[in-house]
Amino acid sequence: MSYSEWATDNYQGRQLGPVFVPEGKEILGVKVKEQAGAGIIDIKFRFRNQDDEIQETGWITNNDNETEEREIDFRGETMVGLELKEQAGYGIVDIRAILNGDKPLSEWATNNPAQVTIKETIIDKNSRVNGFEVMEQAGYGIVNLRLTYTDE
Repeated sequence: MSYSEWATDNYQGRQLGPVFVPEGKEILGVKVKEQAGAGIIDIKFRFRNQDDEIQETGWITNNDNETEEREIDFRGETMVGLELKEQAGYGIVDIRAILNGDKPLSEWATNNPAQVTIKETIIDKNSRVNGFEVMEQAGYGIVNLRLTYTDE
């Protein structure tokens, strides 16, 4: 198992994870919990099981103070990274998948219009994303994220 670079320069708070999809399963989407005034406070991946049913990993922070739960779906595309919107004083406020297919980027999860800095974390070529880790800071939600991956 390998790790991508952390997406932001914020290492405050506590490191959580990694959370993994089962070995060999294709990631189909990302689900987030958003809290007004704090940005994204929790994340999990969606994947397909052996019976072609959609399943999900567990939430990484287990923070239930969300204002809204949102998801992005990119079935049929392979995720090779994540692009994040970081807002000063709030942490990560939006997220979308970087894809290796016909459509290079998924939709944004929250469509947060705030003035932000866009960051990304990408895995090595010829690898497969299998999980993620985050940095969570009290009062700010998720402030950093990196992917885990395996070589194919």
